[in-house]
Amino acid sequence: MVKNSPILIKTANADKPTPAQKKFNTTMKRINKQKQALEAWKELLPRYRQDYQAMMSPLERTFTQGQEQIVLALDNAYKNEKLTNNQKEKICDLIGRICGHLIEVYQREDLKPLYNFYANTDYDRDAEEAKAEYFSNLKAAMKQDFGVEMEDAEFTPEGMAGIRERLFEKLEQEQAAEEARRAKRKKSAKQLAKEEREQKESEELGKSIQTIYRQLVTVLHPDREPDEQERVRKTGLMQQVTVAYENKDLLKLLELQLALEQIDQEHLNNLAEERLKYFNKILKDQLDELEQEIFHYEQQAAQLVNLGIPMGITPQQVPLLMKRELANFKRQVDQLQLDVQAMQELRSLKAWLDNYKIPQPVQYFTFEL
Repeated sequence: MVKNSPILIKTANADKPTPAQKKFNTTMKRINKQKQALEAWKELLPRYRQDYQAMMSPLERTFTQGQEQIVLALDNAYKNEKLTNNQKEKICDLIGRICGHLIEVYQREDLKPLYNFYANTDYDRDAEEAKAEYFSNLKAAMKQDFGVEMEDAEFTPEGMAGIRERLFEKLEQEQAAEEARRAKRKKSAKQLAKEEREQKESEELGKSIQTIYRQLVTVLHPDREPDEQERVRKTGLMQQVTVAYENKDLLKLLELQLALEQIDQEHLNNLAEERLKYFNKILKDQLDELEQEIFHYEQQAAQLVNLGIPMGITPQQVPLLMKRELANFKRQVDQLQLDVQAMQELRSLKAWLDNYKIPQPVQYFTFEL
């Protein structure tokens, strides 16, 4: 990956950069750093995901096979060995938990009879009841919070997409109505001045981008180029200009101007303070968008290595985190293999069961303030 130097304003040694110049350089450096990070994520994350899956899949297969062996050993002991009621209760809990996990995650439909017997319930019925309860709560929440009525037939991917559209339309209508109400209210001089200032700033931001765009179009318009090869080159550059203009990508437009020698370092060094102020605002928006996009990749990487919160994870840290997560899972697989061996002999199986503690159900506490 090639590292590009950021576009910076340079001042003479004796001159102190103005606040706007300093902010321009700082933002440009941050944008350059974030762009390099984004390129690294786009290049490396798919490779990391593929490598991780290739290394994790054999371990998962071994783990699920071990879980199945434990289930069968426990089932055999429950039916054929003399056990205490407490030991039998633990077997019921273990088989229910393990089978439930294998059915849900790995679609092991063949384990449903075992689950139903030891959990003393019906997996499919429980799933349908849980689904019905979820939809019932969702319907009530949509009606109470948003005034949107949902029908049972809409509980499909297509139906939910339609609900989202109706919800967005309703929210847009409410927002438009609120803005209309605000517009009717008499505004203070301070509010009017703020709106006028914001309107002017928005216009100037648009003009700053538009000015550069027009300068580039004047030079690059392919219809004015008689040479066929040069027309092809300009067409490609013109496409880049159009995309950058539509995305309000000031940095890309400036890079194109520099490449086409429309501006030089001296031009950058002498940008007017007012123009710099608007440039800084546009660049800050670009930086925010870049950071949001990078955060999306960080979330994907954190999910891949079971990290939870991304906490500023970088592409370079992912291999080490993958190695750590694989080592942790390998230890679980090794322990599971030892557990499988322990269950082959009745005495060690009973000792294993005596050490096992049925997990307590999760408790939720409410506090009244």
